[in-house]
Formats: sequence, structure tokens, C-alpha cells
Amino acid sequence: MILKELKIDTSGYEAVYTLNKGELFYALSKDVSDDMVQSMQKALDGVKSSGGYEKIMASYR
Repeated sequence: MILKELKIDTSGYEAVYTLNKGELFYALSKDVSDDMVQSMQKALDGVKSSGGYEKIMASYR
């Protein structure tokens, strides 16, 4: 990431070890309404279907 920000050619580099990689989840209180959960899910689905999610994830690779 830093190399890309500095506009350094990364073609000569190879990832040999990943420090931390995993999936992310939301954890919500049981007190959060079903309507709020559905609203959050709809927003996330919209970001994913528009390609925005992949663009965000790609910026961290």
C-alpha cells in the first residue's frame, strides 16, 4: 500500500507473507431493531452491487 502511495513500481515485488487477513462482521446489540438491521443490509448490498465494495477492498491489497 505504501509503495503504491509513493508511486513506486511494485511489479518487482511478491507478497511472501500476509500478517493478518480475515472477514469482517458487524456485531449489533439485540436491542437494534429489525428495521435498522434491514436498512444496514440494504445499504451494504447496494455498495456491493455497484462495485464500490470491490473498489474499497482492492485499495487495501
